[in-house]
Amino acid sequence: MEHGVLLGLTTVVLLGTLAQWLGWRLQIPSILLLLTFGLVAGPGLGWLDPDALFGDLVFPAASIAVAVILFEGGLTLKLKEFRESGALILRLISIGSLLSLGLTAFFAAWFLRFPLEVALLLGALLVITGPTVIGPMLRQIRPRGRISHIVKWEGILNDPVGAILAVILLEAILHGGLPNLPVFLATGAVLTLVVSLLGAAVVGLLLVGAMRVRWLPDYLHIPVTLSAVIGLYSAANLVQEEAGLVAVTLLGIFLANQRSFPVRHIVEFKENLQILLISALFIVLGARVTPDTLQQVGWQSFFFLVAMIVVVRPASVLLSTLGSGLDWKERVFLILMAPRGIVVTALASVFAFRLTEMGSPYGERFFAEVLFVILGTVLFYGIAASLFARRVQIGIANPEGVLLVGAHPWAQTIGLALLGRGVAVQLIDGNRDFVEQARREGLEAHHGNIYSSEFIEDIDLSEIGRALAVTPNTELNAYAELELGNYLGKTRVYHLAGEEDSKELRGGSTQRQKNVLFDAQATFDRLEEEFYTGATVREFVLEGDREWSVRDLDALMPSAACFLPLFAITPSGEVQVFSSRSRTELKRGTCVLALAREEDGHALPSGRQQQWERLLEPDRPEKERRGRKERRTTV
Repeated sequence: MEHGVLLGLTTVVLLGTLAQWLGWRLQIPSILLLLTFGLVAGPGLGWLDPDALFGDLVFPAASIAVAVILFEGGLTLKLKEFRESGALILRLISIGSLLSLGLTAFFAAWFLRFPLEVALLLGALLVITGPTVIGPMLRQIRPRGRISHIVKWEGILNDPVGAILAVILLEAILHGGLPNLPVFLATGAVLTLVVSLLGAAVVGLLLVGAMRVRWLPDYLHIPVTLSAVIGLYSAANLVQEEAGLVAVTLLGIFLANQRSFPVRHIVEFKENLQILLISALFIVLGARVTPDTLQQVGWQSFFFLVAMIVVVRPASVLLSTLGSGLDWKERVFLILMAPRGIVVTALASVFAFRLTEMGSPYGERFFAEVLFVILGTVLFYGIAASLFARRVQIGIANPEGVLLVGAHPWAQTIGLALLGRGVAVQLIDGNRDFVEQARREGLEAHHGNIYSSEFIEDIDLSEIGRALAVTPNTELNAYAELELGNYLGKTRVYHLAGEEDSKELRGGSTQRQKNVLFDAQATFDRLEEEFYTGATVREFVLEGDREWSVRDLDALMPSAACFLPLFAITPSGEVQVFSSRSRTELKRGTCVLALAREEDGHALPSGRQQQWERLLEPDRPEKERRGRKERRTTV
């Protein structure tokens, strides 16, 4: 028995991890693979029996996992985003949700022949979209502007709204039927709101206060927060059924928007935990499906799914967005972002069990129809939203733009060279003079503090695919690499070689996990000296049928006193950054941007030299700047 439980738990973890990896590798929503793996491992091959493995703990464990997932979702919601589009978001989760509930219930009664009570319950449950699916879709599509915030807020807030509506309907059905619905709706909604607000405020203030006054050591921040989330969820549910979902979501929003104590380290942990929980839940819930349940899906289910996609979602979005100022592209994109996810799956399992328990013949079929809608909506919206976004250019699936952390003069020079080849470029710097100069040169530049997460989140990175940390501060470069890696992926962020990096790489170190920019000798001081003494960014288009390696590029300018490949831009527009990891074979037609200086290279023209003297590190002490100038003139 002990070995069977261990084997079952291992199967869940391994299948979940494999499905997530394959989803990333194949660029498809991982939920499809997770459910497929669960169905194959459960009713398909009989490898996994969740009821025998977990017993009565299946639903409580699933509920706690959903609570943690919603809390993590709340941590991503910034009130600034809500202030920009709050009225529209409120209409989507109120008018849109009620219209969606009514239309879904109508089609459930028509196509699926569900009685009115069960049809309304299904309608309330399918109000919930799927933030666990929408989040990865947004990261892949990367839509521009406010539409991204609207989709994210709607997806996360729809979860507790739909859950509360569904629970109130279920309680009304179990205690006298629909005639008692108005009473349950009024008392349930008010009690849920009061309990959730009060609980989230008390727990949030206690957590922040304990962290600020050092009642909690750093290593206990995450476990105590996780315990507080589970405790709040359970306590709120004891007072009002499913009020815990609202309470933990509000707690996440409170912690994310308070300014008393930074919670970034908690957010990062919850993101990793969310992936593990989602993977395990989908595998387990998929494995619980019986062959008899699957057989209850028929042609009526297909027509119901089509009605959900073609009628219900468009009607709710179009009515909610009247007078909102959204253009037709944004409205259509919003219509195409309604996949269902883990919360719907978990609640559907509970509701189907409760219906069966009360003697309803629709329990198993209820869950089968929900499962079919989940698979259908994820498949349809996952493909349609990406295709539409690319077609109308509302988002960029594989952006090639470059973000430069540092807007000093030679960073501007690199930015202008990339911009000249049609690459989107942005610069960020805490030095206002550098930023203003970059803007006068025609570059998009932002003034702010890289250590502020709000500053980074305020920048539209939808066109950015790579980031280069090129400041003279090694610690700042390291932090920028870590911070921007959360947005762009750790392999797409590079930093200039510091003294330690340079020694390791020059010494033949085989450690290649660091994305050291350009090469081991490309330190800030060296690049500054080269630019100052006449080096420029030159373009070289590779000719001939041969394949060029990185080592072959010196042949492009054999007599150069300085030749340092910076970027390779393929004929299709793909940008490749030369770094300590570069092992790329370059083909004909590729444009190489390189820092180059002839043997008889000369210093900068006097006008440009004066500009560098004025802008180059104006915040450094005068004595240090004078010393730098003397070193440059002797090179």
